[in-house]
Amino acid sequence: MDTIGSYFRRGDLRAAYEYMQQLPEYEAWVHAIFELFEKEHYRTYEVEESLNSILLVYQQYYRDVFWLQEDKSVAEESFVKRFQSILGIAVAGEDSINILEDEVAKCFMEHGYHIQVGKTSGYLGPYIWKTTSPT
Repeated sequence: MDTIGSYFRRGDLRAAYEYMQQLPEYEAWVHAIFELFEKEHYRTYEVEESLNSILLVYQQYYRDVFWLQEDKSVAEESFVKRFQSILGIAVAGEDSINILEDEVAKCFMEHGYHIQVGKTSGYLGPYIWKTTSPT
């Protein structure tokens, strides 16, 4: 798992996939990665369709960056275009992603979810959860 983990930490999904193909214990992972990123059988969740449309944009972004290994700036341009299309918002400039993700956050909050958007380790991605319990 150390080798596979190092590939994932570097964002090298293809290398991890190729390595896992050699190991029978990762057959389920190999199948899941192939279905998701090669066949584009994206996941859907038990949420409103509008939220699934938003989550699809993130899945497509992950495919662009981690599977197709597109340059992040190219993947982000596609991300902006997809969100402009589904949100019906035309934005331009350096703040495009921030403006669109603010709208994404509003959509999730309107449906009772908590959400944190932005970049983690340089990549876009939402953190979404339903309940918060103070401890």
